[in-house]
Amino acid sequence: AAEEMVGLIAADLDKLPQARQASTRYLTLTHLTNICADKEAMKVYRQGAIKLINSLSRSSTIVKLETIDPDESILRINITDLGWDAKDWDAVLAQYPYNVQPDTKLVALMERATGTALPYARADWFAFAAAQPPLYDVLLKLPKTFQALTKEQGVDIEANLRNFVAQRAGFQKSGVSQNNRLIERHPSRSGYFWTSYDFAGNKGTQSLFEHPLGPSGPGAFTHDGGETIYSLPNGFQAYYLNTAKGEQIEKGPTTIVRDTSRKDFAVTNGISCMGCHDQGMRKAKDEMRDVSTKGRTFSRE
Repeated sequence: AAEEMVGLIAADLDKLPQARQASTRYLTLTHLTNICADKEAMKVYRQGAIKLINSLSRSSTIVKLETIDPDESILRINITDLGWDAKDWDAVLAQYPYNVQPDTKLVALMERATGTALPYARADWFAFAAAQPPLYDVLLKLPKTFQALTKEQGVDIEANLRNFVAQRAGFQKSGVSQNNRLIERHPSRSGYFWTSYDFAGNKGTQSLFEHPLGPSGPGAFTHDGGETIYSLPNGFQAYYLNTAKGEQIEKGPTTIVRDTSRKDFAVTNGISCMGCHDQGMRKAKDEMRDVSTKGRTFSRE
């Protein structure tokens, strides 16, 4: 029952140092335990929730899976460990549809201890809502432009291209792109910064095999957008979608990229990227170097 869940949370808060109480929050799966969800499934749900939490962290600390009840259905997290503040949790609650609480005096005790009207949220709802915009963008504090993101991550794309620090691979077929695609790796403050140049077509300056260099300079290719994967301070991945000009977007146009697992086929920042990169970075083989170096179309330089 909800009263029992609140009792367990209140008892757990009482055990914590007062300095930690204010920043402690909980993700709950008790509603699934109550309907006798499969134990192996519950294990996956717990792991999924904590993996997402780490994927939304702005701190270098890895948050470990901690449960507070015998059924392991209530997960304890601390927003300070995530680099979040109280306003970030408020952003979660602003969208939370299950905010009815049981009529018990323990609710007031929890509110005083944590400084929030509701220190817990359903883990399955959280995994759904926080893995995509707008919550995904808010909790990671993603900047509004790709240029601001590169600055934040300590990446100078132009200098890296000029000094041969950037590494590139171009190819005709990709898992999500409808046309030829170019991917590019840069070192960053937290590890790596991979970005792509995506195209709405394959002809003229949208053909990498006719215009292999860019995105600026004489005879450069003309791309339509990009997707970025970069490492967070804790080593987990973060994602970003943008137009060719660098403006942040929540979904990639289906004329350029597609996610066939979603009903609208749109690549949605966060959730689509997590689905594609559930095993981390994906391998790709460059096809452009041989075409460029073996033919006579391009100069040796």
